Amino acid sequence: MGKYQALQSKLVELSIIPESELEEETLLNTLTKAFELNQGLMPLLISDLSEDIWAAGWLIECEYELWARVLQFREFGHCSPWGLASSKILEDKIAILDTAAEISKSWGIWGEEGAERIEMKKWENIFLMDAPWGLRDITQPICGELGEMVQSEHGWPKIQKCELFAKHKEEHKYH
Repeated sequence: MGKYQALQSKLVELSIIPESELEEETLLNTLTKAFELNQGLMPLLISDLSEDIWAAGWLIECEYELWARVLQFREFGHCSPWGLASSKILEDKIAILDTAAEISKSWGIWGEEGAERIEMKKWENIFLMDAPWGLRDITQPICGELGEMVQSEHGWPKIQKCELFAKHKEEHKYH
């Protein structure tokens, strides 16, 4: 299933668009129109994923956790585990969020009035300024969860080995 079809299936599941078989270009236009008409769609997708993984409509700061995994997915084709979902299920859901963010050029945040849509450029600045430090380094959560951690002489955890593909392993600077 292609990335647009996966997003289409999710929007059909959420009763946002009707089920139909469309050519890729027509499907992209349909998805783009859905995001233009429904400004709450991106926050809805984030909330739905939070509910699926944590049984929480909007887990505190999940917008940061999910965005970090979108960045990991874009860079490595994988993302670190999170919540109650298997890695494969999470990656499928992150791929849908990535496609939605790409099409809508937006993200969802928890604001004063609850879940709201925010333009991508503004979100990227907020993420860089406000995200917890561990989420800003997209390689660390992946390696820290998929690799083997050992204690260093100063008590800080460090990566002993990495289970990711060779190109990524070459980028490591083991201390």
